Amino acid sequence: MTYITGKMTMGITGQTVDTAQRKYDIDPDIRFLSKALAKGAFYFAIQGPKMKPKKKVSTSVVFKHFEKDPIGYTGYLNGAVLAADTAINIDDGAAGAVYPIKPGDVISLVSSDQTKWENILVLTLDSNSTPTQIATCTRNFGNQTAASDWDDNTQFIILGNIAKEDYAAISERILKSVLAAPLTNYCFYNTTPYGGTRRAIKEQLWTGKSFDEMKKESWILHTEQNSRFLFFGQAKAETTHGRTSTDGLVSRIKGGGGHTVHIGGNVSFAAFMDFMEELFDNNPGGTKMAGCSAIGLTMFDTWKKGMLQMKSSEEFMGVKVADFGTSHGDLILYREQNLNGPWAGSIVFWDPDELTYRYFQDDDTHINTNIQDNADKGRIDEYASDIGIQVDNAASHGLMTGIVGIV
Repeated sequence: MTYITGKMTMGITGQTVDTAQRKYDIDPDIRFLSKALAKGAFYFAIQGPKMKPKKKVSTSVVFKHFEKDPIGYTGYLNGAVLAADTAINIDDGAAGAVYPIKPGDVISLVSSDQTKWENILVLTLDSNSTPTQIATCTRNFGNQTAASDWDDNTQFIILGNIAKEDYAAISERILKSVLAAPLTNYCFYNTTPYGGTRRAIKEQLWTGKSFDEMKKESWILHTEQNSRFLFFGQAKAETTHGRTSTDGLVSRIKGGGGHTVHIGGNVSFAAFMDFMEELFDNNPGGTKMAGCSAIGLTMFDTWKKGMLQMKSSEEFMGVKVADFGTSHGDLILYREQNLNGPWAGSIVFWDPDELTYRYFQDDDTHINTNIQDNADKGRIDEYASDIGIQVDNAASHGLMTGIVGIV
């Protein structure tokens, strides 16, 4: 058989294919390397069915909520006290406010080894004294040890108030409440525009129309940005152009009294459990979410001996979660992709009952269409969200940073 040499119209020379004329098999679907559900996990999780009752409209871009500690029950001695003293100075020390102490209150002191234990009945107060002074009291109001010497800054607990039988001095026992303090936060207006010229948006690509592709990609970007703002935003209101930023979860934990610990190396199970004691102190036996960096999930998986199982959760809009139980409370783990880069060794713990997703009027996440100038023959749409996060009771949330390895 004789072959005809030279370039033929069908693109074949002998047994060689002209690659310029080859018809490729092209998959029309784009595999986005980042999924909206993955990088926007926090944004989706706080809107899931479990969180839906907490979703709340804000009538202003500025929203406030009030917080106060329940009436305290601990305090500290301000100065050493001898066994014969009946005038005792007290303050709130470093552990938080004690409620205004009243005549009839019984305070209880105990040594660290429990060999000394004394209850004291408060009789009168010196209202002009700073710090607060118990002017007169009955020492050793009980049947345990005798009145004792006590060191400065010894912690006491307030058992409660013993009323006089005749109620003659009821006015002196009325609780003096402390006003709740308002916390101010803001919604942030996040927009992600996409579009192009009249021709560009109609262009048919191998993977479909370019406009549809831009819309899908912009949605991923928009949810990522929302998640980052709700996580890492800091409260700020700009006066010049009216821009506002929400005080995000991490900012409230760090600045509002949340539990924080920096490991700065390998984390041990003992150190982790010490942190759990603090984290669940105000809600023993409760449940918290744990947004984990990659090494954070590895830490839990190591302690579960490789048996950690991630499953899609309908309660949190499909975010994959796993359960981890402790004697102090339960954790629901998920991979938080906001925790990369400088946050790569971190875990953020948050209480679903203490977060509220806020949105300004009817400006929850939506699409604005055809926002281009009237003279523009192209098309521009945008995803827009005017949203914020209300983080209540910062002490119910926590942040662990600096995890390098596991021991």
